[in-house]
Amino acid sequence: MSTIVKMLDSDIELAILLGQLRTKEKINSEDTDNYRAGKENGKLLPDDIANARSNISECAVAYLTGQPWNMPIYPNRYHYVRKSFADVGENTEVRTIRTDPRISITEKDRGRVVYGCAVSEDLREVEIFGSIKAEDAMVPKYYVEETYPNGDSYKGWRVPLTDLTPPPPLPKWLSVPFE
Repeated sequence: MSTIVKMLDSDIELAILLGQLRTKEKINSEDTDNYRAGKENGKLLPDDIANARSNISECAVAYLTGQPWNMPIYPNRYHYVRKSFADVGENTEVRTIRTDPRISITEKDRGRVVYGCAVSEDLREVEIFGSIKAEDAMVPKYYVEETYPNGDSYKGWRVPLTDLTPPPPLPKWLSVPFE
């Protein structure tokens, strides 16, 4: 069973602003094969929108788990230092899905817990499907090798949302209705 986190206007504004800043900071960055393929075949959203969706889902997981959100905004020259930082807290990664009902797990996720989320189009609601320890996902059952029409490929693990451990209940402060 998933959990819905309702986001405030200020959360949404911050997610959008940080998404725009991150897009600006990442100009001239080199995309990985799977991102490049997604952009070429039109499956990925524009970077500023995708970044806002990622930000709002990370914020929602931080609220749900009571951990700090690490706001991944930094100049490219600091990437070598920051790339090891988790999205949330010390060991929590967040994956936002849109069309594929699976979350991706990569080698860099070792030692971390990975949450799967979906975000409403208006960013007002984040559905948190659950989580999985990366090591529990790194098994043959979830391993895939996918080739894209442009020849790029993805090799890694993809875990169906139905195989995630359900999220914790909403904290009392987060479940208070608001207008």
